[in-house]
Amino acid sequence: MFSKMITSLQAGVMPPVEPLAQLLRVALVKKQGVLQQPPACWSSDPKINPDSVHLVWAAVLNGRQEELISAEALVINEFLARPSRQEVNMANGKIQEILRDLPNLAPTQEFHVELLRKVETARRMMG
Repeated sequence: MFSKMITSLQAGVMPPVEPLAQLLRVALVKKQGVLQQPPACWSSDPKINPDSVHLVWAAVLNGRQEELISAEALVINEFLARPSRQEVNMANGKIQEILRDLPNLAPTQEFHVELLRKVETARRMMG
């Protein structure tokens, strides 16, 4: 999405201000829309999901505080949307704990066994 900006910079030329400002506004809206989706749905196409690094660079070149703050917030949100491996393991552990507790609600042994079967089926479905 920002290939012209990058090409201009690599040639030692500042990109034109107004076209860059317009592109930046569009890119900020696109990035915000992408980040509202689950990370698994994020497109790798930079025309749909602009590169965060390029957003920040464009905001710096544009020199407007509002867009710089918006780009910074989007980078932070993108980073926070992808959990670390430790957080994923903790979440999986919590899910297993929740599944273990369900059969304990059963008032009878027969119902306990039925709930255990449902829990085991759920575990297989979840992988």
